[in-house]
Amino acid sequence: MTFLPLARPKMDDGYAEIQDMLIEVNLRIEDEPKPTFTSVSMLDKLYKELIVLLHAYKGYFALYYHEIHGL
Repeated sequence: MTFLPLARPKMDDGYAEIQDMLIEVNLRIEDEPKPTFTSVSMLDKLYKELIVLLHAYKGYFALYYHEIHGL
């Protein structure tokens, strides 16, 4: 099996501007929001599993340096 290298883009090649619509998910309580974003195009079952995972590990996400444990 032979693999061909990918062609390098030329200077005049345009790139498609594609951006998924996002849903904001709050990982904290209402008085101190900690927003993160997920894609709208995600499957419903996967989205629900991701939200459960994010809430279970919300202590591992930091918005500010003082929130990072060990720094």
